[in-house]
Amino acid sequence: MSTQKNSCVVGPLRLVGRVQEYAWGKVGSRSRIAPFASGSGADAPLAEYWIGAHPKAPSEVELADGSKVALDAALSRFPLELLGEKVIQREGPHLPFLAKVLSVNPHFGLSIQLHPDRERARALHAKDAEHYPDPSHKPEIGIAITPVTLLYGCKSASAIRDVVAELPAFEEAIGEDLTNRLRHLAPEERGDVAVVTAIFSRCLALAPDRAALVAERLDKALPHVSSLGVERDIFFRLQRQYGYSDQGLLALFLMNVVTVDPGCGIFIGPNIPHAYLDGDLFECMACSDNVVRAGLTSKFKDVRTLSEIVDCSPRLEGLITPRPGSDGFLFFDTPTREFSVRVLPLGSSKAAIGGAGGPGIILCLGESVIIKSLSTGREIRLGDGGGAFLPAGSGDYEVQTDRAVVYHVTTP
Repeated sequence: MSTQKNSCVVGPLRLVGRVQEYAWGKVGSRSRIAPFASGSGADAPLAEYWIGAHPKAPSEVELADGSKVALDAALSRFPLELLGEKVIQREGPHLPFLAKVLSVNPHFGLSIQLHPDRERARALHAKDAEHYPDPSHKPEIGIAITPVTLLYGCKSASAIRDVVAELPAFEEAIGEDLTNRLRHLAPEERGDVAVVTAIFSRCLALAPDRAALVAERLDKALPHVSSLGVERDIFFRLQRQYGYSDQGLLALFLMNVVTVDPGCGIFIGPNIPHAYLDGDLFECMACSDNVVRAGLTSKFKDVRTLSEIVDCSPRLEGLITPRPGSDGFLFFDTPTREFSVRVLPLGSSKAAIGGAGGPGIILCLGESVIIKSLSTGREIRLGDGGGAFLPAGSGDYEVQTDRAVVYHVTTP
């Protein structure tokens, strides 16, 4: 591993991301990804745009000599120059984060899922690499571009008791034993996580025919229940897509419905159940594709694993309002070692990016951005969806924007 700088990896280096077409993506021009998805059809479900080096969909990087290679191949060829010694020592010769743009079709939504913690991710990968392709965890942050609605975490036991009181059909899904436990909780025990976890797990584990019977009864009762209007609308919308037998239609009543306003974020830590339902967002995560799914999906479901590790503590502390920095960027604080995210909002015309010991990625969403190295004078212009890789230790940069938002990801 040479320590000599190679002239072809002098930053900034242009990145082109990879579009992922999944059924839950917004279709064609309705997707935020459409302007930079030139190779996709007019009716394609444009769900995700990946910027990073994950082997499933590595970005293409244009080196300073004009050659173009996959980013993971470039990192293998020039690990020290691109990643820096500290990142290699801590994470290995890999880019530790992955950035995405998501565009979620409200008629599909994403599956009810969680991301396993670091230890369980390693164990799941060793046991079932087909469904858990990475040996690493996946903490992530979503930053809303348009209003984003999602299911996030579980309601308290007392709130679930209110749901059951409004919808007696739930007793059939929960069972008499858990219904009695829920009813007889003392006031100081109304946040009993064990009861919530048992109820949540049992709903997701119901046989499809039993889930369908309960869902059909809910369908008849919901028009007469005013207190669950938001959940009712989600239920009817998703039922048309997934049918009555998907257990996620029951579990959604046990979860918090959260809206994230544009420019704000939500952090999703290990083992927190969640499901994006609508909206466009920028997302950054540890470089992993490990997902434990259990509802609102036709993909592989692993209810047993989810029930073993799910964190049903009533929580909403994942919501993040960014804090302003002196350089014009807004910072999104997250308790992660793999990534740090900041955003230069629309209306800021110029800012500086200080040299960092680790690698960085820039994403432009909007008209255009010019990124210039203050040490070499090298610059590139990015259009909507354009990305740039900033090699570790490559000095300071100047960023000039024209009606664009700039997302900057680094290692902490």
